[in-house]
Amino acid sequence: MKSIIQGHRPVKRLVFIGLFISLALTLNYFERFIPIAITMPGVKLGLANVVSLVALSLFSLPEVLAIVIIRTLLSATFYGSISALMFSMAGGVLSLLGMWALMKLKLESISTIGISIFGALCHNVGQVTVAVVILQSVAIYSYLPILLVSSLVTGVIIGIVAQRTVPYLKHVYRP
Repeated sequence: MKSIIQGHRPVKRLVFIGLFISLALTLNYFERFIPIAITMPGVKLGLANVVSLVALSLFSLPEVLAIVIIRTLLSATFYGSISALMFSMAGGVLSLLGMWALMKLKLESISTIGISIFGALCHNVGQVTVAVVILQSVAIYSYLPILLVSSLVTGVIIGIVAQRTVPYLKHVYRP
């Protein structure tokens, strides 16, 4: 006899995607209380990116893209602005696409931490590019080296968290 749960795998998948969106929103909210930006404007840990990186190990690219877009839209709606939406969307989508492309290469020499660092670099490039377009000044790219250095640090932190989380979630979540 077929189990009720087995017959509802799409529902289980949708529930997990909803949980990932909720977790990303929660992490994004609480990150606002970590005072890194006081010392370096524009620098954040990017806690919600843990969710994107972990989701890439469990879901398809379109599903993870939906997680990033919905999280970004809701975050901007709840406690952001139009400019925050533009910066976050550009950074989040570019980061996701960069991490996905690197994961697709399946190089053994690139760990989850390396993928996370690359995602953080892409995120900052996306956000600075939006600033250049909005302010119509390429001089803004001069701030990019500072952000890229911070990407190394935040990418390592996010990568370690994701690397330790993925095996557990792969055990809990079986599509």
